[in-house]
Amino acid sequence: MKDIGNSADYAKYLRKYLYQYRKYYEYWDEIILGNESDVIKIEFLEACKDGDMICINSTSIFLLIEQLLKYEMYTEAKIYVKKLK
Repeated sequence: MKDIGNSADYAKYLRKYLYQYRKYYEYWDEIILGNESDVIKIEFLEACKDGDMICINSTSIFLLIEQLLKYEMYTEAKIYVKKLK
């Protein structure tokens, strides 16, 4: 996907699909890699709050938990740890 060009074009392209894919961790992983602004962080955390984030790849849930811990969102991380059990 990063073949699209510069990071601004890449982020703009991904943002077009926010409402379609906001519950998929893999989507957020791509967005966060390109832009770790406070706005992106807040939107990501809002999408995670209810515990309904979907991980397509079986290892993505570990990355999701790691990202939540990085942002010091321990309560949300605990929700996803419980899903692993």
